[in-house]
Order: sequence, then C-alpha cells, then structure tokens
Amino acid sequence: MQGDLLAPLDAPVDLIAANLPYVASKAFALLGTCEPRLALDGGPDGLQVIARLLEQAPPLLKDASLLLMEIGYDQAEAVAARVRAALPGAAVSVLRDYAGHPRVVRVEKGA
Repeated sequence: MQGDLLAPLDAPVDLIAANLPYVASKAFALLGTCEPRLALDGGPDGLQVIARLLEQAPPLLKDASLLLMEIGYDQAEAVAARVRAALPGAAVSVLRDYAGHPRVVRVEKGA
C-alpha cells in the first residue's frame, strides 16, 4: 500500500514499524548528506512526522499490538511523553543502539 503514513490502513494491525524523519530542520543543514530532505527533516524539533503518526495510530493498533519508531539520540523523553499522551496505558520502553544511544521507542498496547 502506498500513502501518507497510516492513511492506507482500513483495519487495525498487530505491528507498526516506522523509520520516520526525525532530524530537526536546523540540524539537517549540518549533516552534509546526499539523502533527500524529505527522508530526514522532521520539522523544527524533529518530531513533526512522529507526532502525526501518533495522532493516527491509536485506532489502527489492535488491543495487543506493537509500535516501533526509530528516534534521534536526544528525543527519547519527548517521544515517550507523546506516546503516553496518545496511547494511555501502553507500555513504553526505549531500546539503545550499539553505541548505547537511545534509538527506538517500543510501545506495547495491551501489555
């Protein structure tokens, strides 16, 4: 399915795995990357697209489901707070990458 974030989904799912743009707009200019801006630029705080996903996700996650989102190394607390607001009662944890940086927010609905 092709579409904007979760728009193509018409029924609840067991798993949403997302590698969304999470780089703050000002930091994007400093990256020196060949990647397109659309793939990395997450808005002023880097959380614009993540916030949109969290607005769409609640009705599309089954009662026992999992949401995984890659995040920037300094965004764990902000993203976890947004998850708790969007999905009250869900279990939220942060997984670290091999360098020890927070990298993935793991959300278990119905845990």
